[in-house]
Amino acid sequence: MSWAEERKQQLRQEFFRRWRCFREDLAQQKHIEQKIRKNLWRVCGKILANPNKKILSYRPFPSELSVDRLLQGCRCQLYYPRIFGSALLAASPDTRACLALYNMDLILVPCLLFRSDGIRLGRGGGYFDRALRFLPPHKLLLLARHWQLEESIPALAHDIAVKRWLTDRQIHPPL
Repeated sequence: MSWAEERKQQLRQEFFRRWRCFREDLAQQKHIEQKIRKNLWRVCGKILANPNKKILSYRPFPSELSVDRLLQGCRCQLYYPRIFGSALLAASPDTRACLALYNMDLILVPCLLFRSDGIRLGRGGGYFDRALRFLPPHKLLLLARHWQLEESIPALAHDIAVKRWLTDRQIHPPL
């Protein structure tokens, strides 16, 4: 295992230490989620309110942001990632239809930790990075809590930077 891979493993462990502290404070969780939701609607309100627009969301793990709550009231069409062989597609939960990711108007990208330049640390499977490589950067939006910002994440050759991101405290790039 290379130094960078070892460091990423350490950072994943660090994330879960932070998460264990954070998950105990339900009031803080709710407060942060409300601020992220407000920022998400500031940045993407026209897409979220349009029933003709398509968004690729994600099914969150307990430690990830609840996108269902963040997207409450949205009128757009929601899709979720689905792996078919080596391809990552967008699957509709209603119709079971699958579309290529380039058909999405917005792609919400999860992370455990991220750097301010958009390099993200995921769970280690590489699914998102492999798919993101072929997508227009303006369609990608990383969602995270302020405490998930971690500048010491090493970048490997396959890592893709997500140029647009938002937290409860920041929108990047600024509006």
